[in-house]
Amino acid sequence: MTYTYQIAIKKPSAISYSQDDDFESFLETLISELSPMFGIHRQQLYEKCRVKNVKYCRWIIWEIVWAKFGLSLKKTGSIFGNYDHTTVMHALIKLPEVFEKNDYVKFIYEHIIKKMQIDKKQLRQKRRKVPIIIPQPDFQKPLSQPYLKQKINRLHKLKSA
Repeated sequence: MTYTYQIAIKKPSAISYSQDDDFESFLETLISELSPMFGIHRQQLYEKCRVKNVKYCRWIIWEIVWAKFGLSLKKTGSIFGNYDHTTVMHALIKLPEVFEKNDYVKFIYEHIIKKMQIDKKQLRQKRRKVPIIIPQPDFQKPLSQPYLKQKINRLHKLKSA
């Protein structure tokens, strides 16, 4: 059976930051700190490039900026050109998986959070609970009643958790 996935994102509560938190200077500092760690030139972040170092650096910047400033996915994607909101969503989904597989990327992420003096607890609290992935079967053939009841029960358990 094949599945398509619907991704639901909870809307954040209004996230405000003080005027002292200058977005542009924060972003420039973040880029100038991260790009040498990944061995890339800062201009590469603005190009459509799928090289892992560039991609991971861009993903980490999106993650931090998105969580810290509460930008929409579309605005977050527009930081490095015209990236679609689904590209940013994909990055936010994949980044924890990258941390599990690549210790160096995880180290850089934790190091930059410490160096930029970003409170990790505050970052987690402000961060939206990204992606709840709900598998939805392609309805090519009718599903049995017990199967549907089982899926509905699982969804209710996920929502209540």
